[in-house]
Amino acid sequence: MTRRLIVSTAAGCLLAFALVGKAAPDEAQPASLMKFKEAIHEYVQLHRQIELQLPPFLPHNDAQDVIESSSAMASAMRVARANAREGDIFTLELAALLRTRVSDALAANGFLPEEMVAATLEEADEAAALPVVNGRFPWKRGAAMWPCVLNALPRLPHELQYRFIGRDLVLLDTHAELIVDILRDAVR
Repeated sequence: MTRRLIVSTAAGCLLAFALVGKAAPDEAQPASLMKFKEAIHEYVQLHRQIELQLPPFLPHNDAQDVIESSSAMASAMRVARANAREGDIFTLELAALLRTRVSDALAANGFLPEEMVAATLEEADEAAALPVVNGRFPWKRGAAMWPCVLNALPRLPHELQYRFIGRDLVLLDTHAELIVDILRDAVR
């Protein structure tokens, strides 16, 4: 084979691989998922605009600087989203889809929902504050995400993360340590 043919064949294979591995076109996605992606995009745009107005966030060894940066970001986001309520991003239509994805991910990996809930509550401090939209994330209550569940949920930009608190799925702004939205009873 000539070099040109080898390069052409390799490029064709890569293109075919990319097309097969590519997500379904937007038209094939449920409307609720498209609305979720739009809401996430809007939130992140707001987050980035506010972040540009604040001193740069530089995670380093000075814990006080990190706390102050996070608090400033949280205060600014609360003002910008003063009317934020549960369900603004995790809409009713999206809730059913996400609950199904969580349930299917657990079942596909041989876990019972009760096992995940028990594991997330195992180290939780019940005296810690309950989650509320626009409130600070209660780290003493929150748990890391199970990889199988995380893989089943829509991808998020680096400014946001999913966390579980008991049965509830929380959308967290990591810089502000702020709760963006809560899906109650995400694990049935």
